[in-house]
Amino acid sequence: YITLTNQREEDFQRIAEDHLSPLYISIHCIDPSMRKTIMGVREQTPIMENLERLAEGGVQMHGEIVLVPGYNDGDYLTETLAGIASLGDAFLSVALVPVGLTRCHENGLRVYQKEEAAAIIDFAEFQQKEFFRERGTRFLFIADEFYLLAGRDVPKDEDYEDYPQIENGVGIVRQFHDDFRYAMEEFPEN
Repeated sequence: YITLTNQREEDFQRIAEDHLSPLYISIHCIDPSMRKTIMGVREQTPIMENLERLAEGGVQMHGEIVLVPGYNDGDYLTETLAGIASLGDAFLSVALVPVGLTRCHENGLRVYQKEEAAAIIDFAEFQQKEFFRERGTRFLFIADEFYLLAGRDVPKDEDYEDYPQIENGVGIVRQFHDDFRYAMEEFPEN
């Protein structure tokens, strides 16, 4: 995943010339102020300008939104999804991933709690239905970690479609479960 925080004009030209597609982009938030806070950078071209430029150049993209409780969720998440969706077919999928923190983290950041994870799932599953109705794809995929945090079962295999966000932990628990079940069926009883 790239962040588009330090791309130069030459980088965009190379992407276009070499038809580097699809790109995997860490978006996190399209609000410029919140994105600066999340990314820890001072000045940058607004992410939507960069995404629009790539879309106009025929580049297809997958995105991730690493959610930080109390930062880029809520209205920021709604705005970010609407912005990404406005790019049409240029965007292939988006993953919602919970922030991961070590014990060395600072700034009062925290991980999602059970009820908060459940609320993210409920919001995202509603959005998935809307996207499916409009696009014929769920488009938005939820990291398995949210389901585990919320104490819920991960979705069925078909709900992950073609697993476009497996590298982000979206569907990996389902695949492990299904692979294990298949292996057990094939395992000799003696």
